[in-house]
Amino acid sequence: MTILHALILGLVEGLTEFLPVSSTAHLLIVSDLLDIQKTAFVKMFLVVIQLGAILAIVLYYRKSLVQLAALWKKVLVAFVPAAIIGFVFYQVIKNFFFESFFVIGLGLIVGGVIMIFVEKKATPLPVDTTPIATLRTLTLKHSFMIGLAQALAVIPGVSRSAATIISGRLLGHSRESVTLFSFILGTVTLGAAVSYDLLKTPFSVSSDNVTLLLIGFVAALVFAYLSIHTLMRFVSKYGFIPFGWYRIAIGILLILFLI
Repeated sequence: MTILHALILGLVEGLTEFLPVSSTAHLLIVSDLLDIQKTAFVKMFLVVIQLGAILAIVLYYRKSLVQLAALWKKVLVAFVPAAIIGFVFYQVIKNFFFESFFVIGLGLIVGGVIMIFVEKKATPLPVDTTPIATLRTLTLKHSFMIGLAQALAVIPGVSRSAATIISGRLLGHSRESVTLFSFILGTVTLGAAVSYDLLKTPFSVSSDNVTLLLIGFVAALVFAYLSIHTLMRFVSKYGFIPFGWYRIAIGILLILFLI
């Protein structure tokens, strides 16, 4: 892996982690296109740079995370299904799903189709307050149902953000409020996933590659911060249909490439 590779992968992680397009799928595809060998260090690198994206959420919503202290109970309820499935099926997920570009392509396409359908059919609940205030009315039942949907994101291509946003929209919540909930839920889900991955991934850092880790981490942090800001503005104006079409296009291209 070169410095340019580290920068590109950090950029990809940062830009796609909180977009409903599957950051894992994009990282795997880009790594393959760049012909980056799946060494122990590269596997660890792909885990560590996610910490940059998590830190971006904490920094961007540092005030809201305090204001929404009461929301954390709902976040934990939503986190439970993904935690159980991720723990029980960890080896299957890593050894099968992460090796199948066909599964990734199919996940992108199916998720895109569902996203477009939901955006056209979903009728949000009346929203006359800010997304933060609206989330205070989120029920534990809805939180758990969003968590069940998030659990599907253990399959690369599905996308954690897409799963939580689509389920939230189906339950009648506004684009802005469900996107914010997806962001906050991501701090817990990604934090736990990265921590568990680090425990399972052999430590492979030397004085020669620590610079690569820092470059990837900082790139992920900066571009994740920018993508959060941009996404909230974008969905308020255009919704999620453009992301649905993007997912379908990338998924089709990936499957055609395999064929």
